[in-house]
Amino acid sequence: MVEFATAIWDDGPSSDPYEPDKAKIRAWGTVVESAAIKRTIANVQAQSFADDVDKINVLGFPYQRASSEPQHHAKVQSADGKWFEYVDAYPSNELFKEIASSDTQALEWFIEYLVKRRTAGFVTDDLNVNNAAYIGTNNGGFPAPERVTIYGAGGKINSQAIGYTLTLEGLFCPRIEGVEFVGTSDADGGVYNAADPQTGIYLNHCSMPQVVGCKFSKFSGFPIWVDRNQPATRHQGAVIERNNFIDCPFDPLVDNQACIFLGDNGEYARIAFNTMENCPQFVRAIGGANSMVLFNIIMGSNVTDTTADNNKGLIFFNAGPTNEGKITVFGNEINHNETNIWAINIVGSGASDTRKNSNNISDNKILVHGSTTGAEMIRVVNFNKNTIKGNHLRSKNTAPPGYVIWLDNCLENSLEGNNFEEYGDAAVRLFNGSTVLEDGNTFENKATAYSLASASDKIVWRTRRTVTVRFDSAGALASGCDASNLGWSVSKTGTGTYTVTHNLGAAFYTVEAMPDGGSGRVAATRNANDIAVSVFNTSNAAVDAAVSLVVHAWDTYTRPLY
Repeated sequence: MVEFATAIWDDGPSSDPYEPDKAKIRAWGTVVESAAIKRTIANVQAQSFADDVDKINVLGFPYQRASSEPQHHAKVQSADGKWFEYVDAYPSNELFKEIASSDTQALEWFIEYLVKRRTAGFVTDDLNVNNAAYIGTNNGGFPAPERVTIYGAGGKINSQAIGYTLTLEGLFCPRIEGVEFVGTSDADGGVYNAADPQTGIYLNHCSMPQVVGCKFSKFSGFPIWVDRNQPATRHQGAVIERNNFIDCPFDPLVDNQACIFLGDNGEYARIAFNTMENCPQFVRAIGGANSMVLFNIIMGSNVTDTTADNNKGLIFFNAGPTNEGKITVFGNEINHNETNIWAINIVGSGASDTRKNSNNISDNKILVHGSTTGAEMIRVVNFNKNTIKGNHLRSKNTAPPGYVIWLDNCLENSLEGNNFEEYGDAAVRLFNGSTVLEDGNTFENKATAYSLASASDKIVWRTRRTVTVRFDSAGALASGCDASNLGWSVSKTGTGTYTVTHNLGAAFYTVEAMPDGGSGRVAATRNANDIAVSVFNTSNAAVDAAVSLVVHAWDTYTRPLY
């Protein structure tokens, strides 16, 4: 029981617009001092009021006269047919918990009210949602575009069942900011339901949906699911930024678990400045073309796979049904993830019209990644002309297997200024005719910088590389020269003749040849796999002598210079 009209105030005007003076109250005549208001207040018939009454107080909340029946549930009607609706400059969900039959319904009515009134509201009270709360073009009949803004103000939205917690559909620029969403890790008996994952927010057919500054925890599926943005192209993708994802459980039998899921046509997403800790994957997308993943902190993945899994990734964009590629992954800190999945995994379908949709993976720090399980960090499949630049890549796993960067069926990739430290088999692995334009990368172990799977995999040196070769008269390679660190060798084949064996794989290089001390002449003949060296004295006779070579290489090779 609550007070409908709680008191008769003193004579004289009141400063509160919802507390008129005593004289006016007497004029109404039919107002009761106290009336029982049930939780289903939307169906309550209020007492008759005087014609000049425009504002009343219901359950402690302000209502005002409406010209017609409001198209939401926060309304009451007097006995003589007058309608009053809840009006507050800063509406919260508190009233809706009073008038709805469940917290799920309260959440629906609250958001519906915000949409109808075209205003923003605050979640101040906790809501325990035990089935899907839905607001959209099919609920209440209001047409798109409509928009809604929800702010967190101390209240949580607790998901207590498998499935969607909150669905927003067909809305223009819905914004959810500062709200805490809590899943139930043991929902559905503690078993992850792959057909119906536990999802926090499901944004379907929305234009420019925004989720900003929220906290998500304990979800077994996707805290945020974005599907079929409208339109699917141009600038109307989701904005997901400054959120915190923490403690979402991992199921080893299921691939599709991630903090953020971009579904069918979830394109042009902007995912920035978020943090993830103790969750399986950060972003998982089907297509997700033209999306950007920027300046996120991704740490402590709880994936426990012990074998390499190419169907996962902390940032994973898979082939899409209509469009794919053109992904930007920039400036992320991906640290201390003891998993055997890729840090960044971008896979295309291989269709000829999408292979040209190149990706940009730059200025990321991937440190101490898979130090106990593998060194896999960046993988790109079926896209050409990708830019992989300025990344700091430190696996802390020096034992095979493990490749830091894996390029499969990718032509003309720009690999510039990356720093490779503590890796397994090789820093870069090329497959299926992949080519790399190499410039300014640094490798802790140059002998294992590149691994090429076939003769069709190539490296193009954008800047000329110089290799020094020095050997004595017996053909012994000097320990201080570059060649001694690159696996090159020298053999003496006769008087004054030597063979320098290299791993360039082609004759596209130049050689400067000279005696290493003393006088005479040195001739060098370039071959695909070696350099034939002949030494002559001043009388043009063949002699054994120490030689110094400088090799300049800058063209395409089937084997790496390093």
